Amino acid sequence: MSFVRRLAALGLALAAVLPLSAQTATVPALAQTMPNQSLAIATGSLTLDLRGLFYVPGVTGTITQFTTDLGKFNVELYGSDAPLSVANFLSYVNDGSYNGTIIHRSTPLNQVNGVYTNGIIQGGGYLYAIPPTTVPKKNPIVLEYKLPNIRGTIAMARTSDLNSATSEWFINQDNNSDILGASNNGGYAVFGRVLGTGMTVVDAIYAVKTFNANSSSNPNGPFNNLPLQNYDNTKPVALANLVNVSKIAVIPIYPTAGGGTSLLNFSATSNATSVVTVALSGSNLTLTPVTPGAATVTVSASDVNGNLIVGSFLASVQSFAAPTITAQPLGHTIAAGTTTVFNVTATGTALTYQWKKDGNVLTGATSPRLVLTTAQAGDAGSYTVTVGGPNNTSVTSDPAVLSVVTSTNPGRISNLSIRAGSGTGNRVLIMGFVAGAGTGGSTPMLIRGVGPTILSQLPDALPDPVIQIIPQGGAVLASNDNWGGDAALKAAATATGAFPLISDTSKDAALLSSLPGGVYSVIVSDKTGAAGSVLAEIYDATVPAVYDATKPRLVNISARAYVNAANVLIAGFVVTGDTAKTMLIRGIGPNPAFASAVGSDALADPVVTLNKSTDSGSVTLLTADNWGGDTQITSVGDRVGASALTNSASKDAAVLVTLDPGVYSAVAYGANSSAGIMLMEVYEVP
Repeated sequence: MSFVRRLAALGLALAAVLPLSAQTATVPALAQTMPNQSLAIATGSLTLDLRGLFYVPGVTGTITQFTTDLGKFNVELYGSDAPLSVANFLSYVNDGSYNGTIIHRSTPLNQVNGVYTNGIIQGGGYLYAIPPTTVPKKNPIVLEYKLPNIRGTIAMARTSDLNSATSEWFINQDNNSDILGASNNGGYAVFGRVLGTGMTVVDAIYAVKTFNANSSSNPNGPFNNLPLQNYDNTKPVALANLVNVSKIAVIPIYPTAGGGTSLLNFSATSNATSVVTVALSGSNLTLTPVTPGAATVTVSASDVNGNLIVGSFLASVQSFAAPTITAQPLGHTIAAGTTTVFNVTATGTALTYQWKKDGNVLTGATSPRLVLTTAQAGDAGSYTVTVGGPNNTSVTSDPAVLSVVTSTNPGRISNLSIRAGSGTGNRVLIMGFVAGAGTGGSTPMLIRGVGPTILSQLPDALPDPVIQIIPQGGAVLASNDNWGGDAALKAAATATGAFPLISDTSKDAALLSSLPGGVYSVIVSDKTGAAGSVLAEIYDATVPAVYDATKPRLVNISARAYVNAANVLIAGFVVTGDTAKTMLIRGIGPNPAFASAVGSDALADPVVTLNKSTDSGSVTLLTADNWGGDTQITSVGDRVGASALTNSASKDAAVLVTLDPGVYSAVAYGANSSAGIMLMEVYEVP
């Protein structure tokens, strides 16, 4: 009895309870409205992952693609509902057993009033050959009937033995849930479904005319319903007449960068390639800005049967410039327990900052300056800052490496020189210094007021400078008019590296005084009351120049002077030792406390530029203008005992910087060549 007649004889008549088709809505779809995109030429390309924008509803299982003579179709496997059948099927797929096989059976399973119904096509059993040979079989599997055999499902073929399924499968061309249900000897195990409109290919195969191709020697063979293309039964069956299944392969849902077949295939176009170009790599769509403007980008997702969904979005290109770092943060070696500062200077608009140590984000470190106080060995590492700008533009600094060491010769100020104008009254040059950080004793200081020696360089130099040392709250401690070629002064100058004065009889002023810790002022004026330029100097004259933590030393230096377009205030100082030292440098003018002391002559808008001397000349490190109420400046100022900057909107200048050993000059002047009295300060930060 044939398979058709055997099923008909069973008189099966179970009602269908599930949809008649397994392909409902399994075509490409948009997961969401495609969002508009904003790009900037400065930031370059933007890549979108299309997997979050397109999908096939309800499809989550493994996908296989069938390639046949009459077209391709995709099948989703039900791994959770039929794990044994899926594993069995995939074992044949993965070793290539199904490649080059045939549809060896296409037949209705029922006939009612002369109408044939309940069709199937069957394959997986025979190779594409004349005569067809058997696909090598693996061990049969246990029946796991669970899902109905509705149209579009694929199931394992078997004999009357429930647990006999091996390589053969069949696809339900009709709703066969009644005739192949559980009451039919346990049912037939559905393990997948044809997706999209792939059933048009199955229907085309089912429409191929079938013939009984069994040999006379084997009239009950497997080919009594063999579909044969372009065959009229007047000649032997040729290979081209068979319906070839050339390949069954597992494919991903989404395209991969390496190429290959997938369930969804993407394409993309830009309607204005002069504004935005598009490129696809797997499931990634890359938008590249070309010129400012807008372009409509259209993206489509299709399947192998031509089902298509199209989405589009607006890609706008702005001309935002990325931030530019004009001064990189610098690495340093510092003494353990001291303060270090990393500064970055950048240009751009709406800038943001984020510091990192060894690639890790430093929480709260979001300003152009990073301050580490009492640094220890654990703070050593590589520091970078990412400067952000509009439209996600950003730039990351070069690494600044911090080393923390135990030092017996830590960085410190060793001398100060001030070049400025000096006059009379409020416009006299006043140089201040603090000899501190010691426990007792005194330190020799060489103090000079130089005029005649620099006359060749500064024609307005004071002709006869006079210096006076005044301790805080006291009377004049020491003074000098003409230095007189004193041997001790010469020796101290040689020991400290000070340049020699022009002659023993010059009217330059100098004195050597051993000073205990304290706050001192040095007034530099001209004996005749003349006004002009002068060079005032303070040197730590300790011999030898060895660091002694028990002795007073220079920790704060300052100068008050009148500046104008012709005469700026230059504070030169030396950082000595074998580690870097952090300094607070300020240019004070409009700060209320200072302005009230000097009156209307106070400089309204000081600017300070810091330079470093090198073998090839002077290099500008930074320029400080308005302090802007910087909380770090305020905090450090409190630590070092600086007078408070009480107005955050004042145009006083301040900068916090870590300096390696070397020779530096801080040049102070009025913005826009303005004139007035100002105070320049340099503080060591512990």
